[in-house]
Amino acid sequence: MKNRLELPLSFKPFPRSPPLAAVADLQERTHQVDQYLARRVYEAGIPFHAIDNDSFKHFVEVVGQFGPGYQPPSQYDLREPLLKEEECFSEAHTGEYIFEYVDKCIKEVGRQNIVQVVTDNASNNMVATTKMLEKRPHIFWTSCATHTLPRFKGVIEKAMAFTIFIYAHHKTLAFLRKCTKKRDIVRPGVIRFATSFLTLQSLVDKKKRLEDYGCYTKEKMAYATMVSAQFWNGVSLCLRVFEPLFKVLWLVHGDKKPSMRFLYGELQKARNEIKEALKNNEAHYRPIIQIIDEKAHDQLDGPLHLAAYFLNPF
Repeated sequence: MKNRLELPLSFKPFPRSPPLAAVADLQERTHQVDQYLARRVYEAGIPFHAIDNDSFKHFVEVVGQFGPGYQPPSQYDLREPLLKEEECFSEAHTGEYIFEYVDKCIKEVGRQNIVQVVTDNASNNMVATTKMLEKRPHIFWTSCATHTLPRFKGVIEKAMAFTIFIYAHHKTLAFLRKCTKKRDIVRPGVIRFATSFLTLQSLVDKKKRLEDYGCYTKEKMAYATMVSAQFWNGVSLCLRVFEPLFKVLWLVHGDKKPSMRFLYGELQKARNEIKEALKNNEAHYRPIIQIIDEKAHDQLDGPLHLAAYFLNPF
């Protein structure tokens, strides 16, 4: 079975034709390029929001200006010379650099006007945090909650492998959409890290149709996944455990109202709901709660969070 898109011999220049024909030709050519791009995104499991990165848009523009004949770099080129050039191209975002940059901003704004600095928990930011606390102990530097809360993998990896297989083959994708009444199973999250939860939820919503699909597909992995009771039990478990954290992510990543005053209380509520979802079996919930506690320690339970919780009883 052929799964590859038919590769044109070349992209022919616009024919000298009426404007409407030229527009139609442009739309067709654009759609063909979009198909190749989408195929690459699905096969590599690239997050959908990566398409909005400025660096990707610049890359597309430069390739377009280069024209036909561009050959992508080899793995060695990416790993060695190009990486070194990139590091030399601009300031390296080391912990020292980030500390100096943030400290400069604090001076410009006025230290009396700064209460908290929020970043993700990358190692360079953690180094900058240590340096900042030594120089300015009155300022709270905390990690963004969406980067701090853990993401569960287990069954998600199987679900991801299944969806990548489906979306990488046009015929299987078309057949699946026929089974699910043209509804996709991958649901990109409005919240950056919610895609896994939403996709699992979508799989459960379409379970019966997906099981029917599994009876027709010849791909062993897809069939084994769709007819596996263990897989579906795992999906249900992931949803029960992850839903309380998903609610916290929704809260902290929303822009409608500040979340600091609710965060500590919501996290406590999530812990209790996870315990209930696992029927208060300590052997089952302890590893999960331990992960949350480790990630939240000194990040989501600092003096500023506790003060906000005290002033806004949950």
